Amino acid sequence: WIDGKPIYRKVVYLDALPNATGKNFNHGISNIGNIVSIGGTAKGSQTIPIPHVSSGNPITIGVGSTYISFTTVSDMSSYSAYVILEYTKTTD
Repeated sequence: WIDGKPIYRKVVYLDALPNATGKNFNHGISNIGNIVSIGGTAKGSQTIPIPHVSSGNPITIGVGSTYISFTTVSDMSSYSAYVILEYTKTTD
């Protein structure tokens, strides 16, 4: 990485996604430094990339020190998702 630290990767499974609201999921990572990349896919009646930009159904995602924040504007509760986080650690 640009600061010489190693980049770690973790795939986090998210069960039922939110119904037109926000929801936090614990990612189980300690000592997160910088987030390098966030992405993934949501799977239900179709497969949708995350994050997803659309005028009718945007999906946003963010990462905090202990959680992944997931927000939808429509009912995505029949979908689950895999989120791939790439990050550095504060302890390296």
